[in-house]
Amino acid sequence: MIALPNESLFAIFNYLKNEDLFSCLLVNRKWCRIVVPILWSKLDTFKSRKLIRICLLSLNAEETKQLLPFKIMLPNGPKPLFEYSSFIKTIYFDTDSGIIDWLDREGNYPHYLKEEKRSINVVHTIASSLIAMFLRKSVNLRDLRVCEINYNQMINLAENLSKNTALKFLGFANNKFGHEGGKELAEILGNNSTLTYLYIGNNQLGTEGGIALAEALCKNTTLTHLNLWNNQLGPEGGKALANALRKNTTLTYLNIGNNQLGLEGGIAMAEALHRNTTLTHLLLYNNKLCPTAGEKLAKALHKNTTLTYLNVGSNQLSYVGGKAFADALRINIALTSLDFRDNFNYMFQDDLGHAFIESLCENSTLTDLCLYNNNLRDTLLTVIDDMLTNNRKCINEYCKKTTYKSQLSNISSNYYSPIIPSKI
Repeated sequence: MIALPNESLFAIFNYLKNEDLFSCLLVNRKWCRIVVPILWSKLDTFKSRKLIRICLLSLNAEETKQLLPFKIMLPNGPKPLFEYSSFIKTIYFDTDSGIIDWLDREGNYPHYLKEEKRSINVVHTIASSLIAMFLRKSVNLRDLRVCEINYNQMINLAENLSKNTALKFLGFANNKFGHEGGKELAEILGNNSTLTYLYIGNNQLGTEGGIALAEALCKNTTLTHLNLWNNQLGPEGGKALANALRKNTTLTYLNIGNNQLGLEGGIAMAEALHRNTTLTHLLLYNNKLCPTAGEKLAKALHKNTTLTYLNVGSNQLSYVGGKAFADALRINIALTSLDFRDNFNYMFQDDLGHAFIESLCENSTLTDLCLYNNNLRDTLLTVIDDMLTNNRKCINEYCKKTTYKSQLSNISSNYYSPIIPSKI
């Protein structure tokens, strides 16, 4: 019987679930050599103390040094049979359960320190040491996402992050980096020439951190996606990022939602959209922009020809901002999705609904318009949704206008339903 070539076995094993692959490890050496790289290519769970033990065996002296003050007993067994870290391409480090389990069962962690420091200090320090090891040894690492480490621990990773030449996606979510952490990340971004996606959501970077990242963005020529939601950037941080958008020629996606940009930050972003020719997705939700900034952003769409997705939800834009966006849709032929949810506090905003309907009579490119929680009557929203459906189906302009007129004549002025959004 002719044996299958390694390429065929690799393709077959790739289709199997991890649970099935573990049994394949024991069949023979050939299968083991093929299966191990597959199992270790993506580490998306750190719930197993066995996994933690294997990874701890690969720490070097520097990575072990920061664990010494905690008086834990690191594993001292034989080195692993494989260089497992060389197979890793993706790491999602979003749970401490495996580290806690290892500490309780094998780490010989002093009992009197467990309740006081374990959850804050030792667990996150172990995580920091492991991530430093991965960055040092995982030559094929492309995607690293880390939750809940502090600024001091991130500093320990900075040197390895700067040296890594394979990483494409870097994510730090729900950490407390502060403005100093923002500056450190900015330095990493300024020195890195391979990173394309940077996610720094909910990290309390503040205005100073936002300005530092904006300055790095002016120089960086590889980053295409930047997510900075919920970092208290403020108006000055917003203005700095707007200035960066005028100079940067590679960024296509920017999320700065929930950052308290205010009127000044909103106007600055509008001015940037007049000049930027690469950004395709911009998220500005929940920034207290107010109607004036909304009007400026809408007018920027008269000239901008590259933006395809814009989210300005929850910004108190009211009728003035809504009417400006409706007018912009008559002219703009690039935007395909607009999120305008939750911008009104009053009932029966019929005028706004009619304004969007009239603009859609002329616009044939918009396919998604979210008007959820704007107190528009459901009959108006139904008309709008039907017109968007027509756009998605590439129905010609005449058919859309005919549909609009026939449906509009059936609207009852006494009927209201608060929850019938267009497609979100």
